[in-house]
Amino acid sequence: MTGSSGGAGCQRFNGITNIQDFATFGLNIALHAQLNKYAMLMIGTTLTTDTRHLITAASRGKAALGGDTNLVDQPNEINPVRRDVIDQVGRRYAVGDVFGAMGYFRFLLTF
Repeated sequence: MTGSSGGAGCQRFNGITNIQDFATFGLNIALHAQLNKYAMLMIGTTLTTDTRHLITAASRGKAALGGDTNLVDQPNEINPVRRDVIDQVGRRYAVGDVFGAMGYFRFLLTF
């Protein structure tokens, strides 16, 4: 096996990959109560969710103009962050069904 110098075998991976675009949707629900002139009570929750997305989605690269768009074979066309072990279809990592909830309680005294 070789090191990061290239050739066949294992190559060092710097951890960089392409992440698909995704959206985060959130909702903040709160109850604010002015108890008196000096005290305020706040109770609430923040709910968030992310759309499903791939976190390893690097393409093979971009073929040169005039060539076969499905064939990326020149060194200057290859995507340097792609790793077949995690970026190939069927081996990709995905994030799905993300739901977050954070509650809070605040009591504020002012003088």
